[in-house]
Amino acid sequence: MIKAEVGGADRSSAPPPPLEPDVPRWIQLPVRVVATLILVPLGLLWAALRYAGRLLLRYLILPLGWAVDRLLWRPLVWVARNLLWRPLVWVARYLLWLPLVWVARCLLWLPMVWLARQLAWVSVHLLWRPLLWVARQLIWLPLVWLTHHLVLVPLGWLHRQLAPPVRALVRLLVVAAHWSGGQLLRLSGLLWAALAHLGRALVDGVRFGWWVAALVGRFGYRFLLRPVGLALAWLGRHTLVPIGYAVAWLVGRIVALARLIWLGLRYVLRVLISGARFGWWLAVLLGRFVHRFLLRPVGIALRWLWRHSAVPFAAAVRWGWSHGVVPAGRWLRDDVVGPVRVTVRQVLVALGLRRRA
Repeated sequence: MIKAEVGGADRSSAPPPPLEPDVPRWIQLPVRVVATLILVPLGLLWAALRYAGRLLLRYLILPLGWAVDRLLWRPLVWVARNLLWRPLVWVARYLLWLPLVWVARCLLWLPMVWLARQLAWVSVHLLWRPLLWVARQLIWLPLVWLTHHLVLVPLGWLHRQLAPPVRALVRLLVVAAHWSGGQLLRLSGLLWAALAHLGRALVDGVRFGWWVAALVGRFGYRFLLRPVGLALAWLGRHTLVPIGYAVAWLVGRIVALARLIWLGLRYVLRVLISGARFGWWLAVLLGRFVHRFLLRPVGIALRWLWRHSAVPFAAAVRWGWSHGVVPAGRWLRDDVVGPVRVTVRQVLVALGLRRRA
């Protein structure tokens, strides 16, 4: 009664069956018998396998996955991160990068800066300042002294010596002009004599001044300028020239070292560029060879096979599928598998393995 009621409920609630394909009755009956004898046990077996699979998934696979994740994968990740990656990063930073930076700073940059500062100090304190001091002490100050004592002092003395006679002469002329016109000729004679004497005195003074200037010039050249020049020549020969040679030798060594470093870098760059060019040329050559003699023929063959074999075969399979397999599958689903599925559900409900059909 229960089965009949369930069957009647299923019939009343089931949708109307689709149109059946044109299958003979002598094929339908054996197929239904085989489906009932084979597919029902297979359906029960499939239900048992699904239930067992759920039990295995819940009580074996999921706990095993959790154990593998927590006890194997995460410890391996922690070990790889803390015992491999971080030590490698530390070694690369503190044993490679920082020593290289220290070597470049302490062995190249700081010595070059120190050398530049020392050269600047040497050039300022041993060349420029001594030259300024020597020029001031030996050229400027002697010139000032000579100008003062050989030009300004004689001119002042000459002015002091000539000023009173000139004043007296002017006064005498004024007195003579006012005294009388008759005495003008005699006074003019006296004046001429006085002017002649004054001219001789001036000539003698100029000659004396020239003799004194020549004597002072000879004395200054022999006992001042020539010894100073010899001292400067000796100083330049025994101090400045060796310092210049040392600076030139040091600059030459620095230039040679820089040139050697540049040649090494250029050689390394040439090797890298040549390797990159050769690798690019080899890759292009292999790519062309593979494309010309492998990929292109294989592509042409595959395209020809696809057009002349796969496409017709797919069209035939699609036609057979749409005109044979699809109607037969619908018939098996609606008239064979559907009743078997309903029967399996009813059996499972009767055995208590399922709550409702």
